[in-house]
Amino acid sequence: MFGTIRKHQSWLWIVIVAAVILSFVVWFSPNQTSYRNLMFGDNGSQFGMIDGRPITQEMVSAANRQTALRRFLYNRGQTSGADDEQQILQQLFLTEKVREYKIGVGDAAVAHWIQQNFRNPQTGQLNYEPYLQELQKQGFSEADFHQFIRQDIGQRHLGQIVGVAGKLTSPREAETEYRRGNEESLTSVVLFNTSNFLDGVTIQRPAVEQFFSNRVSSYRIPERLQMSFVRFATSNYFAEAEKEFAAIPNLTNALENSYAQQGADAFRGADGKTLSKEAALLMLRDQNRDALALRTARTKAAEFAKGVYDMTPAKAENLEKFAAANGLISETSEPFSRFTPPLGLEDVRSLTEEAFKLAEDQPFTAPIVSDRGVYVFALKKRLPSEVPAIEQVRTKVVEDYRRSQAMDMGRKLGMAFQAAVTNSLAQGKSFDSVAKQEGLEVVELPPISLSTQSLDAFQGRVDLNSVKNVAFGLKPRAASDFITTREGGMVVYLKERRPVSEEKVKAELPKFLEDLRRQNESQSFGEWFNSEFERSGLANRSQARQKSGASPMNTP
Repeated sequence: MFGTIRKHQSWLWIVIVAAVILSFVVWFSPNQTSYRNLMFGDNGSQFGMIDGRPITQEMVSAANRQTALRRFLYNRGQTSGADDEQQILQQLFLTEKVREYKIGVGDAAVAHWIQQNFRNPQTGQLNYEPYLQELQKQGFSEADFHQFIRQDIGQRHLGQIVGVAGKLTSPREAETEYRRGNEESLTSVVLFNTSNFLDGVTIQRPAVEQFFSNRVSSYRIPERLQMSFVRFATSNYFAEAEKEFAAIPNLTNALENSYAQQGADAFRGADGKTLSKEAALLMLRDQNRDALALRTARTKAAEFAKGVYDMTPAKAENLEKFAAANGLISETSEPFSRFTPPLGLEDVRSLTEEAFKLAEDQPFTAPIVSDRGVYVFALKKRLPSEVPAIEQVRTKVVEDYRRSQAMDMGRKLGMAFQAAVTNSLAQGKSFDSVAKQEGLEVVELPPISLSTQSLDAFQGRVDLNSVKNVAFGLKPRAASDFITTREGGMVVYLKERRPVSEEKVKAELPKFLEDLRRQNESQSFGEWFNSEFERSGLANRSQARQKSGASPMNTP
């Protein structure tokens, strides 16, 4: 979290100087009725209990504001998201647990948090006041922010309390874990990749059709949606943003200050190299021009969406009608499933999730922000699942048939080789000699351990995780069975194991112990949280409301 705030300091500073006010549209506001409806019915009735205490409107409102503030701090000015309901419920739960455990956070701890997160490590300058001013422009008070800090500190203390079992990991346990994870294996593999056998497959029409008939369910076309939408592209507002941006007083100084705060190393090109100061300043300028353009796009989208929402009765075609009446172009997406975004809208990453929540009487999404602008969608058509005729999918069926046959060919050859290796090793012959006799290539891998993360020289050829899983179950000078992998299959041979050196243990064990305790503490807290959150009954509140047809919190 602290790193996230530091990372965004330069962005926040230039936004402050530029007086960019990210628009809070009606349904994004932390004070709107839809948020209240998360926990209360239309008549204001109590939603439920938590640890024997009634959930009050004040508790919901406070959790809502903390959730919106947290999202704003973490997500470069965004204040709403698809998972807001669950986030608010989790915030309610954690707030109550901090109270239950009697965790108090004093003013000194808040002050230390501010010092730690808002002091530039290079210049020593404290940037808290400008940051606070920006928060206030967004509707958050200093009391809101201080409460956020108290909650953050309190929740961290809560994690330390309930996760204390993780910190009890002894040095001996850590050493055993470290030695096990860093013991090295010297292995060889013979690969039977499916791609090597594709050219040997003969395609016969009756066999392909039988293949399709046996697997027809795998070719079923899933339910798909088609959406109508209006796009508010950021690029449409660049000219307007340029004029506003160019009129900012002391713009050059603001950019220079932002560059100095972030440091030259923070600005890199597509090749990963540090940009020149001039190029970095240009990048900062473009980023903040884009932020201004996005602000305008969000405002326009909000105004448009409100007009569509106000039309009664709520029908999907209202979006196209309102767009035409206001001189805007509405578009229609390609049909898409839950698992594949529509062509041309890949940058609208939350679209599939939001679209499949819609219904005939609730056909609109809230404005969705993407990398290239803001969109408002309506559910135009729902296409039911269907089984296609083979001619519709013949190309894919042929490809699948070819791959299936090639995989079978590789498997048969691999199993025959493994049987030959087993017999030959029992007779004292070497793994390499058997492979050579069969005309197969032996791939010699570098030493690997359970902690090895990659084999750069073998990327794409060898499945490292599969090799590790197999090798560390073998005895030295033994071969594995034929192992099926994503690429096809392999036979692994373990030549020898090497214990980790004592010098390495001595040098790395202290940090390993510290990291292991921290990891175990986090795991203990996670297990406790999942169990207690489920037991509280809050975990199912949002799902129950959705099933009952209640309005989601991010709609007006």
